[in-house]
Amino acid sequence: MKQYIVKHPKIKNILYTTASALFWVGLWWFASFLINKEVVLPSPVAVIMRLFINAAKPDFWIITFLSLLRIIIGFLSALILGIIISFLSYYIKIFRTLFSPIINIFKAAPVASFIILLYIWLSTNIIPAVTAFIIVLPIIWENIHAGLNNTDKNLNEVCEIYRIKGFKKIKLFYIPSIKPYLSAAVLSSFGMAWKAGVAAEVLTTPKYSIGKQLYNAKIYLESADLFAWTVVIIVISFIIERIFIKRLKKKI
Repeated sequence: MKQYIVKHPKIKNILYTTASALFWVGLWWFASFLINKEVVLPSPVAVIMRLFINAAKPDFWIITFLSLLRIIIGFLSALILGIIISFLSYYIKIFRTLFSPIINIFKAAPVASFIILLYIWLSTNIIPAVTAFIIVLPIIWENIHAGLNNTDKNLNEVCEIYRIKGFKKIKLFYIPSIKPYLSAAVLSSFGMAWKAGVAAEVLTTPKYSIGKQLYNAKIYLESADLFAWTVVIIVISFIIERIFIKRLKKKI
């Protein structure tokens, strides 16, 4: 039995992950014990207690849900529009000329600059979704274009011979080619969208948002609260990537 546990890959991975987590939590606890100042570095126990206290409040779930909803809306909007404009720009040169500068601006400009500009133009409740959109769109664009450019040209000739055109050609020829690239884009971009969206919330402080809680924790020097909400961000990111994104990846 012991030999089976040690050799089984999944169990072995869980054991290693648990041991690693315990090591870093132990190091964190030891550092907080040495510093002995909750404002500078709260202990893991203090953070967990604060997390449970926050979770017992009705506002906690509203805040978490609305933050997640904003960023998912931005992410899915970028995913859908990114696929559409990638195909349009691949087939139609004028679309490529039109959209390429915007995509390059989204890639090159600092996220903070966009957030500040959006803060002038838009409602604070919309800014996190738009920020997530700006982060995700170039990733989808680049990956779809890479997939389209790496399609097998021989298959294109087959389509010409058998007169396969329009949506049927896209379904049979292009979609299988871009699937791996789109899957990689989906898997990598959500984490970036989530972090950028929360950063936008910190700068713009919508009423019900995780970012506002982080901002308040900074203002009032509530380090345990700051760590507790950071734990929430990490846990949500982990859950979304492991459940939602991986399921979406399988369907693509």
